[in-house]
Amino acid sequence: MLACALAVVALVMADRSGSPARAPAKIVASSCFVAIAVIGGATDTTFGTWILVGLALSWLGDFALLGKGRAPFVSGLSFFVLGHVAYVVAFAARPAGTGWLRGEGSLNTALLISAAFVVLVAGVFIARWLLPGVDSALRVPVLAYMAVISTMVIAAVGTTSVEWDTRVLVGAILFYLSDIAVGRDRFVSPGWDNRIVGLPVYYAGQVLLALAAGG
Repeated sequence: MLACALAVVALVMADRSGSPARAPAKIVASSCFVAIAVIGGATDTTFGTWILVGLALSWLGDFALLGKGRAPFVSGLSFFVLGHVAYVVAFAARPAGTGWLRGEGSLNTALLISAAFVVLVAGVFIARWLLPGVDSALRVPVLAYMAVISTMVIAAVGTTSVEWDTRVLVGAILFYLSDIAVGRDRFVSPGWDNRIVGLPVYYAGQVLLALAAGG
């Protein structure tokens, strides 16, 4: 985790200065959260394996986003969509986590309904905020991404309501928040202030999910 933290610091500094060290720092930071999951024993369980798949797809997304322009952005977005799908599968595959899918227990049902409502309302506000700055060709991919990451957060609430591993829920929420910073940077108000917040939050979320993958 220390290596990841140092790489994130290097990434933020390189991003601020425009240094060519940005690319290797990002690759190292993203490789760290994959390594944390593998070293922790992620492949020992179905849940951990699917989280590892999500982390690996995120790594590919991070690599793709090192490029400039629309094509790398769409490519990175696609990898992250698949990564979130993998996370949803992981949350549904937890040994005691399938109960929320069947709505077992009034508490689980209430939490899921509340989570869905909050995420839906947040999504509407975020869409109204972002979409005016999104090119027409990117609106469908951006909306699709928002739908998938929202589903991922709701699924994280569901599995956490059965197995109270807060690393899953906090990791999912941090990932969601980091993407708000990404959206603001790309479509609303570009600037380093987005990345100095968004990058540490993103990596913190991924590390938490990687730790949870190992049990």
